[in-house]
Parts: sequence; structure tokens; C-alpha cells
Amino acid sequence: MLQADGGYLGSDFEAFFSAVVSGAAGVYVGVLLQDAGIETDLVVRPGQRVSVSGDPSLPRPPRWGGGSFTVQQRGSLSLSSVEVSGTISVSDGELSLSRMDVTADAFFQAFGTAQPGSVMRLSEVVVNT
Repeated sequence: MLQADGGYLGSDFEAFFSAVVSGAAGVYVGVLLQDAGIETDLVVRPGQRVSVSGDPSLPRPPRWGGGSFTVQQRGSLSLSSVEVSGTISVSDGELSLSRMDVTADAFFQAFGTAQPGSVMRLSEVVVNT
């Protein structure tokens, strides 16, 4: 369900991605029911609260794809039960990771690029070397 004032709630990841890329402030919630295959980088802009979660009933977490995430100032990104192969960087924004495995490279990239004022929350995160 796409909202005209900036926001999205649903499982159509093409519509979800397009809505977030619009840059409009709002809340964007997407649920992955299968691998998304997103290879384009996604920038979470100021005023956007973006959440991507995988369906926990699936036998393995669905894959986002190779696209990276960048969280800009006053933006927020929450990833839960999803496999991410791209990098994640945070510039004075918020990042939450829960119930997921990440590569050591992605993990250290996220922490290494975090700017002062950034907030990072981790819950049940496994870092694979």
C-alpha cells in the first residue's frame, strides 16, 4: 500500500524501493517473502524511517541482494531476518540490526563509517568471518 505523503507498507519490493528512492520523509516498511534481488544501492534520507524484515517462517532469511545501504543524517534503517551482501554505512543516523548474520566486512564497514551522533542497535547478530 503506497501512501501519497511519503511512506509504504507491504511486500512488493519494487514498489517499496521506488517509494524510498523518492526521498520523501515518512515511514517505509517492507516485508520480504522471498529473495528481493535488489542490486541498486539504497540511500535512506533525512526524515525517512525504513524497515526491511524477512518473513520469520521461511526456512532461511530472504536475500536483499548486492545493493548497499547508506543512512544519512536523521534517517533510520532497521534490518531484521534478512541477508544483506552489500555494505551498510551510517552518517549521523540510526541503524538497527536484529536476528541476522552479517559478513565481517559489512559489520566493520558499518562501524567504521559511522559518524559522531550515529546510533547503532544490535540484537541477535552473528558476524561471519
